Amino acid sequence: MSFPSEVRHQTESFAVAFAEHEKKYKDDVEGMQKVKGWRTALSAAADLKGCNVHDR
Repeated sequence: MSFPSEVRHQTESFAVAFAEHEKKYKDDVEGMQKVKGWRTALSAAADLKGCNVHDR
């Protein structure tokens, strides 16, 4: 389970995963653009309002 702030700021396991992807695509401009897009999409998704399962 992840907290919205971990997703928004790509910390914890998200930081590890993105570091691996950036290492994989470091010499691939198109790949790095995809990684940037994933970061942007996750940040936007974390800002969506909804039910917080951590409060239950």
